Amino acid sequence: MKFIIPAILGMTILFVSCKKKDSYGYTCTCKEKVSGAIDTTFTLRVGTSGEADYLCNNVADTSNKYGKNVECTLK
Repeated sequence: MKFIIPAILGMTILFVSCKKKDSYGYTCTCKEKVSGAIDTTFTLRVGTSGEADYLCNNVADTSNKYGKNVECTLK
C-alpha cells in the first residue's frame, strides 16, 4: 500500500508533464499590393486560427512599417 500512492502520484505528474498543447498548421501568404507578386509564404503552427491570423497580419504591419507595400492573408 505504501508504494501505490507514490506510484500513482508519479504517473500523474508524468502524464501532465508529457501532455502537450495541440497545434495546427496555417499558411500565411504575403504579396506586394502594387505588382501582385507573392513575396512570402510560410507556415504557422499555433493552437488557434485567431492566433495565426494575428501573427500573419503582424507580418504585414511590420513590413509596411518599414516601407514595403505588403498584404498578407491566411489560408
